[in-house]
Amino acid sequence: MRIAVPSSFLADHLADSDTAPVIWNIDDSGPVPDIEMLVTGKPDHDLNRARVSEIPSLRLIQLMSLGYDWIEGFRPDGVPVATARGVLEPFAAEHAIGLLIAGFRRLDIDQENRRRRLWIPRTTTSIRNTTVILLGYGGLGKTIEHMLSPFHPGHIIRVARTARRLQDGTAVHSVRELPSLAARADALICTLPGTPSTSKVVNDAVFNALHDGAVIVNVGRGTTLDTLALQTHLESQRLVAMLDVVDPEPLGTDSPLWTLPNVVVTPHVGGEVTQAEHELLGLIQQQVSALHTGADLQNLV
Repeated sequence: MRIAVPSSFLADHLADSDTAPVIWNIDDSGPVPDIEMLVTGKPDHDLNRARVSEIPSLRLIQLMSLGYDWIEGFRPDGVPVATARGVLEPFAAEHAIGLLIAGFRRLDIDQENRRRRLWIPRTTTSIRNTTVILLGYGGLGKTIEHMLSPFHPGHIIRVARTARRLQDGTAVHSVRELPSLAARADALICTLPGTPSTSKVVNDAVFNALHDGAVIVNVGRGTTLDTLALQTHLESQRLVAMLDVVDPEPLGTDSPLWTLPNVVVTPHVGGEVTQAEHELLGLIQQQVSALHTGADLQNLV
C-alpha cells in the first residue's frame, strides 16, 4: 500500500513488504503523489487545502491533529477522515495549563519589564482555590481537568454544547448557561471545535459577565471567541487572554492582539511537540493494518 507521510521518522517506521511510504508534505511544491493513505497536518497555506481532492486513489486521510474543520469541503467524496483523537490531548492540555499559569501569574508583564530592564516584584494569583470553566468537555477538556487536579482549583465548571449529567452525578452545563456561569469564574478555558454551532459562543455577554482580571485561555478554535468583543475588553485591561488559536489565522499584522499588554499569542502550536510523531506512530500503524485487513478504522469523523 502506498502512503504519504511528512517525515523520514514515520517513513522509516512504516516501511515493510506491504507498505511503501513516501515523504510528502501537503505544502510541498511539485505533483501530488499517487497514494492510498495520506498522513497530514493542516497546510500552512490555505490554497493547499484543496490538494487532498487531487489524489485519485485515496482511501484514508489521517490527520495529525484533533481538529478537522480545515478539510471540510475539500476531501474527496467517500474518502474517510480520521483525527489524532486519543493521542494529542495531553500535549494540547499541557499547553493550555501553561497558558493558564502564564495568565494568572501575568508573565506578559514580566516579559515587558524584562524588555525594558525593569525589576518590579508583584503579587499574582495561583490556580489554587480558583473557579475554572472548562468550555468543551470532550477528550481535551477531560484531559485538562485531570492535569489541573494537582494544582487544586477550588471548583471546576464543565460546559459543553449540550447539558448532561455524568454517571457520578457531576453536572455538565449547556453553553446557553455560559453568561451566568461566567460570573463565577476566575478563568475560562475553551477547547470547543470550530463549527457553525460554536461560532462566537464566547461573546460580549460572556466577557461582560467575567469579573475583572479573569483569564481566558483558548486552545480550541479561534472562531469560538468573538474577536472584536474580546479586543474591546482587553483594551480596557479588564481581562487577560492567553490564545493558542485566533480568528483569523494567521493573525493579521494590524491586529491589536499583537500589541495589547494583557495578551499572549502562540501560533496554534498546542500539539506541535517533538514527541507527537512518536505517539502518533501507533495510531497510524493501526490504520494501515485496518486498510490491509478490512478492519474498522479508528477516530473517523
